[in-house]
Amino acid sequence: MMRPPAHAPAPGQARHKRWAASLDVHIHPSVPDVLFLLARGPLPVLPVGSNREVIVDIPCANAVLRGADIYAVGVHAAEAPLRPGDPVSVFVDLDGRCLRGQSKRYTGSKVFIGNGHALLGRDDLYRFSPKELKDRGVGVLMTEPIYESPSLNDIFDHGLVLQNLPSILVSHALQPEPHHTILDMCAAPGGKTTHIAALTDNKATIIALDRSKPKILRLAAHVQALGWSSIRPLVCDATACVLSPERSAAFNWDSDLPAPGSRIRALPRESFDRILLDGPCSALGQRPSFTSSVNPAILKHHPAYQRSIFHAAHALLKPGGRLVYSTCTFTIDENERNVASFLAEFPDMELVRHDPASDPVDWRQAAQPGHPSVAFPTEADRASVCRFDPHRPTSVVLGPDGSPLELDTIGFFFAVFRKHARPAAPSP
Repeated sequence: MMRPPAHAPAPGQARHKRWAASLDVHIHPSVPDVLFLLARGPLPVLPVGSNREVIVDIPCANAVLRGADIYAVGVHAAEAPLRPGDPVSVFVDLDGRCLRGQSKRYTGSKVFIGNGHALLGRDDLYRFSPKELKDRGVGVLMTEPIYESPSLNDIFDHGLVLQNLPSILVSHALQPEPHHTILDMCAAPGGKTTHIAALTDNKATIIALDRSKPKILRLAAHVQALGWSSIRPLVCDATACVLSPERSAAFNWDSDLPAPGSRIRALPRESFDRILLDGPCSALGQRPSFTSSVNPAILKHHPAYQRSIFHAAHALLKPGGRLVYSTCTFTIDENERNVASFLAEFPDMELVRHDPASDPVDWRQAAQPGHPSVAFPTEADRASVCRFDPHRPTSVVLGPDGSPLELDTIGFFFAVFRKHARPAAPSP
């Protein structure tokens, strides 16, 4: 991965938006392929009563909190009259009830996310369809967001990928090697998949599955554009992706594996040295998050669905292989109770603890042990799983002046499993 010098300033956006100071880029001292910057906020920014109000939807507001400006297509409504150059106060519509193009000040449930300047007026914003607006560029420049963080939309052109730190640690915990055959069971959009390719110098064989054809096609185009030839994205249902023993024995990796972007029904048993199971989950740990549509039925569905994928993963993993199970949520049923269930159902699986001798990156850094309400076989097993709490720092590093810097996190969980190797057959 591309690494600029430590503490390299990136003043362009800060100067353009007239921020008081630029934000510096740092290299993480214990995870060498990680760059980070410290956003500033929440800042004491208030809406200006004389400003025109602009309304955005929740996905757009999440992007603003991560440093984005508001593209024209994202300006859901704007108070009239609005002309280019006018100062605006930006709010997010929490209920989704604001009508697109509404000209009156919205009085529904809304939250302020910052001030900015309109680059387009109402005449430009609402005489085009949303499809036509996609090519109109930025509609509002965010000069006073409640969090100062630069837009990172162009970093993909420089070989960098946006990831939360726990997601990065997952790939390190997998311990992938260039000679491995690796399976990413729920790969889209592909951040962890490409990280695994980078860790293996693009020399491993990486099968990336997802049940969604459009997602796989996007991933296939992405990895081809970036030259990740070791990744083969394929459409497949991870809950039913295991060949019978007979078909597994007859599988030919040269002729039976379809082209990237194609569909494959199933894969041969015990074929993978490493498996990542970062499956669908309730995603309650994601940040930023203004609201959640998760309901009790969804919370009840996910653990069983995740266990069905684990069944397939167990069958596909080679004896002696390593499997990482991860979620971006903090519910106990999807995390610790699932892990305890896996251990009870598959006695040939064991949890792996971080070993400094074999794991150069401390993938347990600042993680909490498993929740005390769940019974693990041993306390060592509870200490092996990694629970990340948004209210606790992920890691503490030293800044350029020697002062401690706390890096926060999303809500996240992962556990590392190893499948027991079979005893060697006795000599005849």
